[in-house]
Amino acid sequence: AYEISTRDWSSDVCSSDLIEEKLSQHERVIEIRRKGLFFAIDMENAEVVQQVVEKNLEAGLLSFWFLSCPWSFRIAPPLNMTMEEAEQGVAIILKSMDDTTSL
Repeated sequence: AYEISTRDWSSDVCSSDLIEEKLSQHERVIEIRRKGLFFAIDMENAEVVQQVVEKNLEAGLLSFWFLSCPWSFRIAPPLNMTMEEAEQGVAIILKSMDDTTSL
């Protein structure tokens, strides 16, 4: 049998504003578009996006490039992600951006 939790998740669940605020401060980010926790992060070109996506994956974070918008990558974290998990994910993405080379 399944047990229904009565825990109040509203204080633990991440706000998309936190992610946008932290990522938008990086010098490589040109623009961020989002709907809820579905993000598109625009960067300078497709080669940089490719590097970031690959470095994210190496660090255990899934992100994807857009076929129709090659200068952007997307992230779609779980809706029940905690603030701590969001901060870990943002740290991975920022490090990936820091570790890319301009092409």
